[in-house]
Amino acid sequence: MNSLAADIKCCREAIQSLLTLENYDTSTFSSLWQTYQHALVRYCESSPAADADLLQSELDWVQLAITHVNSERAAISQQLMNLQQGRKAVGQYGRFPAE
Repeated sequence: MNSLAADIKCCREAIQSLLTLENYDTSTFSSLWQTYQHALVRYCESSPAADADLLQSELDWVQLAITHVNSERAAISQQLMNLQQGRKAVGQYGRFPAE
């Protein structure tokens, strides 16, 4: 395995470990993702016949990671909507006089 493939693997592992955390820093995720993307680009540019199996494996993993992040985003969005609705309800009930 050449050093560029090792860089890809290292970035991928860092992203995977970050995604296992419940409250990970999105700026760290963004930085790691950009590093991963640059490693893939460098790998593809380094050799005219880049390893198709490695690239297919990475594509499959990227699709899974995107699905995971999108589901997290949807869950957070739903939690924010629930929070907003709760605040709205508290505000409306706060207008009525206490009995």
